[in-house]
Amino acid sequence: MTYSIVSRDPQTGRFGIAIQTRWPFVGAGCPWVESGVGAVVTQSFTEVAHGPNGLARLRDGDAAPAALAALLAADPGEAVRQVGIVDAAGRSAAHTGSRCVQAAGHLAAEGVSVQANMMERPTVWPAMLDAWSSGGGDFVVVVNAEKVRVTGRKEDQKMYYRHSGYPGGFKAIPYRRMMGSHPDRILRFAVKGMLPKTRLGRQQLLKLKIYAGPTHPHAAQQPTVYEPRPRG
Repeated sequence: MTYSIVSRDPQTGRFGIAIQTRWPFVGAGCPWVESGVGAVVTQSFTEVAHGPNGLARLRDGDAAPAALAALLAADPGEAVRQVGIVDAAGRSAAHTGSRCVQAAGHLAAEGVSVQANMMERPTVWPAMLDAWSSGGGDFVVVVNAEKVRVTGRKEDQKMYYRHSGYPGGFKAIPYRRMMGSHPDRILRFAVKGMLPKTRLGRQQLLKLKIYAGPTHPHAAQQPTVYEPRPRG
């Protein structure tokens, strides 16, 4: 199970790659970036050489589609590979081999490529591209945070830590006290821990609105209720 995005900021020209996978040490072989040249992500029975070789072709003047075509032409295992490339001009290209574990696919647009494999459904990569295109996705409103429950002995053992930045400013707050005074922060800290530690992650967190009780002040925006899909 792997999904990733490779993109270029049109204002700054900077590149970025985000990738999530079940495999350990993903950062050692999948994402490849070179400032002023481009970015390559290689996954699905990963051919690590596609990273440096792809950057070399971009550095020599190939556009993203041409660089990708050359990589695949020399790869006898292209049927099980996934590759996404964005070059310094914002041109993008992506490949999903015919034997990648389903659901698998990709989408490429100006300055961005998203790709995923071993997904439960084929809606993942379109949703990724929509989220990227909308600048962080929709606002999310969470109510009844005071009803959050944790498993095991976390209620007695979990602690939250912060530091003022001054000597002696270290503070430890038990879960029970946090739940009693600021239950919204428990969910916010949990979500923050799952987001990338980047500008995009900070922008996404700003779109999360959490309230302790059942009411919220966003009725004028007509939010739609999300019904989680039953398990099993």
